[in-house]
Amino acid sequence: MAAAAVVSSPSWRPTARPSARTRGARSAWSRCWPAGWRNAIGKASAAAASTQLAQPEQELLSAVQALGYPAAIFPGDEPSRRTIDGSIAALEAASPTPSPLRQPERGDTPSPLLLGEWELVYASSGTYLTRSGGAQALLAASALPGVGVSGIRQGLQLANGSSAGEASSSSGSGGGSSSQPQLRTSNAATLGLGPLGDWEIVVEGVWAVRDGQLARVTFDGFSLQLVGLFDAIKLPRMAKVSIPIQNGRSADFSTTYLSEGLRVARGSTGNLFLFRRAQPAAGAARPAASRSM
Repeated sequence: MAAAAVVSSPSWRPTARPSARTRGARSAWSRCWPAGWRNAIGKASAAAASTQLAQPEQELLSAVQALGYPAAIFPGDEPSRRTIDGSIAALEAASPTPSPLRQPERGDTPSPLLLGEWELVYASSGTYLTRSGGAQALLAASALPGVGVSGIRQGLQLANGSSAGEASSSSGSGGGSSSQPQLRTSNAATLGLGPLGDWEIVVEGVWAVRDGQLARVTFDGFSLQLVGLFDAIKLPRMAKVSIPIQNGRSADFSTTYLSEGLRVARGSTGNLFLFRRAQPAAGAARPAASRSM
């Protein structure tokens, strides 16, 4: 997620079924994965109480946890994926926020629940990053310590830096699509390169809202930064290399389910992405739900 991490290419089609060798490598990766990365999805279930997930949401996260990490974010043909995808479809049919990107009662601004930091815990056909040759190479080298992809996450905020509530007040009750604020997105992932260290890649862009669920995402820059060694030694934040993207790629995404703790997005090819809200730091405020929803 660097942006690329969670974005499906519009021209992408499902890959061939993984070979027995690839499935074996994925299994070995799960065993060799550093503990902090291997338990990433387990933390989602452990955090369920603090985010007050509904029972169907808790059951969905349990199914994703059973699939395992990193399998849940890589392409695969496990039978359990059909069950997970069916559970996600059931949630979509009963979304408590049917129009998350444009709420008429808030002056056509996004739901405040949409904003903040989200962690990717499942992708039905992998992600742009995990389908890449580089990620597949990391999978093949999974026997090496400190090698892998972790921490795929997405941050969303209003482009003008204000809260959703402030934007609602400024746009007024008659605000239409012309005053619809754009959303800024920051998509990140950590690449473990063994002795070369842990590198965070961040791809940034803009969500251009099309309707209550659909947005066109365009990426305009990325950065690369060394953040640690072997997922054990955290380095102080140093200068990062930032590179603008000219004529960046675009992709359409629909936000089809949104609650306080979970979010579902669908790419143009139907690829499903399940996010859980990242736990805020101690004392940090959580986005407030709209009382009019």
